[in-house]
Amino acid sequence: MKVNISKNTIALLFLLFSSNLSAQTTTNIHYIHLNDLLISVLPFYAITILGLGLFIHKLMRPNFPSKWLYICSITGILGAAAIAYQFQEIRTTQLPSAQPSKINMTGIPKEIQEQIVARESSELKETIANYWVVAIPNFILLGLGLGIEWRNKKAD
Repeated sequence: MKVNISKNTIALLFLLFSSNLSAQTTTNIHYIHLNDLLISVLPFYAITILGLGLFIHKLMRPNFPSKWLYICSITGILGAAAIAYQFQEIRTTQLPSAQPSKINMTGIPKEIQEQIVARESSELKETIANYWVVAIPNFILLGLGLGIEWRNKKAD
């Protein structure tokens, strides 16, 4: 038994079902534009990768000066703070629910006050987590570089 479905039938079915799908839109969707963040994120990740390359080079050639590894690591750590700050700025400017609350808490019930304080606390924890996601590899590279330098000086 052979079923023949013409191209017109497939196109008609697609048009019928696609219009129904587009009618089901959710109103609580916010688009976040990260174009401004890309300019600052990529250089700091490139610095972290450069630091990793310098660390591997230091492993291969122990006489290689470590100052460039330290410079890359410290720049990456400072860059992590800049990236976390920019994530926070994008979050507060582009998401309406993340706007900082400047509400007078005197007339608000205690449960709602606790929810507002908990939300602000979770936002602070998220900002700190964004910092550590970028900073941890740089701290590890800095520690490993210092460890190798200490081992080389101890061996001499």
